[in-house]
Amino acid sequence: HHRPPEAQPRPFRDRDAVSPVKEGEESQPAQEVDSQLLSHLEYELKSTRDDLQTKIGDYENSTEELMTVNSRLQEKVKELDHSNNDLRNWINSSEIATVFLDTELKIKGFTPSVAKLLGLRSSDVGRPISELAIKIVDDALLRDCRLVLDQRTPIEKLVTTENGDWAMMQTSDLASSTIPTPSYYLRRILPHRTAENLIGGLVVALIDISDRIAAESQSQRLASVLLDSHDAVMVQDFEGNIIAWNRGAERIYGYTESEARRMNVRDTVPENKREEALAYVQSIVRDETFEAFETQRTTKAGIVLDVELTVTAYRDERGKAIGVATTERDISDRKRLATELKGWNESLEERVADQTREIRLLAKAISHLGEGVIITADELDWPGPKIV
Repeated sequence: HHRPPEAQPRPFRDRDAVSPVKEGEESQPAQEVDSQLLSHLEYELKSTRDDLQTKIGDYENSTEELMTVNSRLQEKVKELDHSNNDLRNWINSSEIATVFLDTELKIKGFTPSVAKLLGLRSSDVGRPISELAIKIVDDALLRDCRLVLDQRTPIEKLVTTENGDWAMMQTSDLASSTIPTPSYYLRRILPHRTAENLIGGLVVALIDISDRIAAESQSQRLASVLLDSHDAVMVQDFEGNIIAWNRGAERIYGYTESEARRMNVRDTVPENKREEALAYVQSIVRDETFEAFETQRTTKAGIVLDVELTVTAYRDERGKAIGVATTERDISDRKRLATELKGWNESLEERVADQTREIRLLAKAISHLGEGVIITADELDWPGPKIV
């Protein structure tokens, strides 16, 4: 606070004191001095009051701002606690086994699922992962961890569990035991970055993909069976364009796979059967099913074959029908043999009927003979042949 020059306090004077009077000047009354001092004090008091009022206002504003900031901080703390609880619950319920390592490859933490898989306990926090006897066959774990720390890029690898104690299996009762099957995991190592984008360690995640490996193996086996099947297996889209063609189709129809993939299924259907082919495609579009039936197909050489046709929907990963898959079995030889067999049966039945008529005629003639006739079996041992 700066006082204006005219308001600067003057030296205190005693009420009854009188300033020295120079020659030629008049003496100043004491009342005038007191009046000036009083004015000065009133000015000081007013200035102090205004200054305090200003400070009080600033203090009240600051208090309100602090209360607002504090309220916001409390809300942020609640949100952070809620997020941490959600994250903790997600980690505890996650089936992805995860281990957190520092830059020295010491364990900082792990999820409950990894504790069972790797046999970890809370006392293992702070121990180097190299000291643990884990159940995963992964000789490159430490090497890959160091590579991720050096190169700052994730590394993925397929790892598996040990495949049981085979020595014990060989000496035990195999009838009462089951062969252990390994579990497969996708091991993923990622750098753990801090808020300042620094590498604070590693995240090692183990994702169980045993079901996927089993499904892929099953699909590969089925694909191999279908590829080598003697039946013609083909897949077409809803416009009839052929998108898959196995070796059985090559053998039956004479078209190679590369030739067939440039064709439309109409090229293998006789003209009198095309409406039928269109009908089962429309049935697949409506998600209908039907039993196998007999129809005809034309080979590359123009030969019309009798085939037994099985039709199913070809679906994508979401289960939506995107085409038609057919299995076609050449039954031309079977039908030809059936026709021949039918002719043979008819001829045999005629011969049997003729012989039956002859026997009946002979029996009728014998029955009218005047002589007695006995027909016996050919056994001659005692007590003699049986009468037929």
